[in-house]
Formats: sequence, structure tokens, C-alpha cells
Amino acid sequence: MDPNGMFLIILVLAMVLIMFWQSRNAKKQRSKQDDFRTNLKPGDKVATLSGLIGNIVEVDLDHDQVVLDSEGSRSRWRIQAITEAPVEPKYVSDEEYERSQQEATEAQTDQDAQEQTADAAEGNAEGVEEAPAAATEPSAEQEESAEQSHK
Repeated sequence: MDPNGMFLIILVLAMVLIMFWQSRNAKKQRSKQDDFRTNLKPGDKVATLSGLIGNIVEVDLDHDQVVLDSEGSRSRWRIQAITEAPVEPKYVSDEEYERSQQEATEAQTDQDAQEQTADAAEGNAEGVEEAPAAATEPSAEQEESAEQSHK
């Protein structure tokens, strides 16, 4: 068999496997959504696909409809438009945020100070003194090469 024929067979098999895997995942998701929708009961907090958030008041599985109460306003929706309620993030006031940032900064400052103290203690224990950085003057050879590069 020639290499092009073998490549074509492998390519077709790969496409078939990918299609099978995707259809299986889609079937699992659809099954999960169907289970969620059939187990809805009054009082559940849900959202619609368009973004309306509310509580279920009534479920009519015979007609595939639910009644939602959203801030005192009731509306009837197709059950296919219902999805799980979004996760509402915890509200953090500006004061709480600033306090947590300040605490984090203070903790970092304390940690840096402890590290510097530990480093200084190690340096003194070893008897190693840091010599001041001496200013180095360029050598005669460096000056000559610099002059020649400018010419």
C-alpha cells in the first residue's frame, strides 16, 4: 500500500474517533441538563439563558414550562431556557479590601525585615565584612581602544 493511502486511512480514522468522542460528551451534557430540568421544584434559585435570575414558583413538566418570581415579578418560561443559577460572588466593601491589602503589605514588610536581620546575623557570625566598591579607572589599553573606535 502506498504512503498516501495509509495517510488517508489514518486521517479518516482520526476524524471518526473525534466525532464519536464529541458526540459522547454532548450526550452526557444533554443528559445532565435534562436531569437538572426534570428535578426542578418550587423555591429553587435559577437563571434563564437570557440572564433573568429568580426563584421557581411553579413547574409544569407536561407543557415544559416554569413560572419564575424575580424581585416580585412573575413570568412564565419554557423549561429549555432555564439553566443553573450563577454563582454570586461574596461582596467585599472597599474598607475590607483596603484593610486586607494593608495587612498583606505589613506582613511582607515584617518578613523582609526578618530576612535582613537573619542575613546580617549570618554575615557577622562568619566575620565577613563587605568591602566598599572601589572606583575602577580604565586601563591604558582600554583608553587606546576607545580612542581608535572613535576615529
